[in-house]
Amino acid sequence: MPNVLENIEARYENSEVLCGKVPKDATASCNDINNPCLFNILYDPCEYYDVSKLYPSIVDKLLKKLEFYNSTAVPPGNQPPDPRANPVYWNYTWTNWYDYIDENSNPKAQYLFSP
Repeated sequence: MPNVLENIEARYENSEVLCGKVPKDATASCNDINNPCLFNILYDPCEYYDVSKLYPSIVDKLLKKLEFYNSTAVPPGNQPPDPRANPVYWNYTWTNWYDYIDENSNPKAQYLFSP
């Protein structure tokens, strides 16, 4: 039976991409949706050469696919920070504190419950 760890290490070493200095003739100068880049990662794994102008139909196809995925995306559930989550009130541990909220059981946090 082959050593799984050796197999993982070999795969990692074979998948590593080492990029040198950016070539003087590099063409990648994209940074947003108005100027998307397209790279041939088989021949240019360091993404130095933008081929989006050579293959505009591929760029359009990918942008349409991205638009579809974005149309089905759920808005992020991020909430603003809540001072009641401070670990000082929960035995200095991060926890799902809101499930345990009880102003009578944690005297240190009582002031957080007052209006």
